[in-house]
Amino acid sequence: MNRVAQVLAAVERLRSLDHPARAFAVTEGLLSRPMVDHVFACTLDRYTPHVVDALASSRFAGGVVGVGLARSVATAPLRAVALPWLAGAEAVRVRASRHQQGLVRAFVAAFDDPRISVTTDLAGVDHAIVYGRDETVRAWASTLPPAVGFEGFGHGFGVACLDAPTEAAAGALALDVARYDQRGCLSPQCVFVRGEARGFARALHEALGALEATLPRGALDAGEGAAVMQWQGVQMAQCGWFRRGAAHAVGSRDEPARVGSPGARNVVVVGVSGLDAVGELLGDERAHVSVLATDRGERALWPWCRGRIVDVGAMQDPPLDGPEDARGPTRR
Repeated sequence: MNRVAQVLAAVERLRSLDHPARAFAVTEGLLSRPMVDHVFACTLDRYTPHVVDALASSRFAGGVVGVGLARSVATAPLRAVALPWLAGAEAVRVRASRHQQGLVRAFVAAFDDPRISVTTDLAGVDHAIVYGRDETVRAWASTLPPAVGFEGFGHGFGVACLDAPTEAAAGALALDVARYDQRGCLSPQCVFVRGEARGFARALHEALGALEATLPRGALDAGEGAAVMQWQGVQMAQCGWFRRGAAHAVGSRDEPARVGSPGARNVVVVGVSGLDAVGELLGDERAHVSVLATDRGERALWPWCRGRIVDVGAMQDPPLDGPEDARGPTRR
């Protein structure tokens, strides 16, 4: 069986509602089961024969590729393994985060090939692809032998920038916030709208509340829960308008500010006089924007953004055209 057929076969196995990866996405990915089924469907539908075939190459032919995974969104292991395998690697060895051992093993098993395996380190590889915090990427870059090729994908986050905020845009953005419970590097961490922010924040709050019925939030670990409570307390005091739902919170500010998020469906909408102010507000953090969602998608409007520029509602469903993070890897 050729590599393209192998990847497509793995995808078909993962489509099964009984596949072990889905159970681990609940216990280790901390997602609700309806959310797991939703994001698996969105992700797997990207793997069409034509698209997968376009990724096939001989880039890593004859080499052993090591993949270092951080704790991430529940479907991330599929792309991380499929890309080097389709690039002709002789073997792919995957080092999982200690938080997601079962999840990664289940994805690796879906490929059903002994040349794709789970390892405890990246010793003996010819090329390493590492995902994680910037500190993790730098540590691996300095530890691996100089002869080992290296690609690192570090810290990233999403922003939304709307020139004409509407109720329809609020519904689309609510899906961006809710998917993966706002845990991924493509999740929106802050929202900017031209003009007054409160009306859009209210619409976003209502849309997130409605989504809870069909895509409920998953469990929070102790650290996440504490971070959410602290963040909500601060924003309640600082925002001009703030509301908490059963499993989300939305605030608004009409003064220029850069407001981050603890994830778990918590976000602040910031009103700005014009979208050209967003890059300045983000400051040094601009380099970490992996995706920008907007109703003004012309690349020329966002010269500071190295990441993907997408329509609102599409932040968490990137095309299968290479790594999810389109900013490109860190090399050494």
